Amino acid sequence: MPRLDIKESAKGLLVSVELPGVDEKDVEVSLDEDVLTIKGEKRFEKEEKEGAYHLMERSYGAFERAIELPYEADPSKVEATFSKGVLTVTLERPPQAEAKH
Repeated sequence: MPRLDIKESAKGLLVSVELPGVDEKDVEVSLDEDVLTIKGEKRFEKEEKEGAYHLMERSYGAFERAIELPYEADPSKVEATFSKGVLTVTLERPPQAEAKH
């Protein structure tokens, strides 16, 4: 499960997700009304070498995070960037939006 930060400001939301070792092409971001979904896969890089693992803590496989937003964001005003293993999604706050409690 990737770790994330969600920051809210007067302009909107900024969601930052740590995805170390994941290629940009293996990440999908979708918005359905007030739910932002981030899913993808971290692939195991298999190298044939002699020896065996003594310890293996890195995780691999598919992941998915669904985040309920405090308002419905306009899909045409959502931006996503991927840099240095961090996915950043910016969601602009609609003028009429009120935060959910």
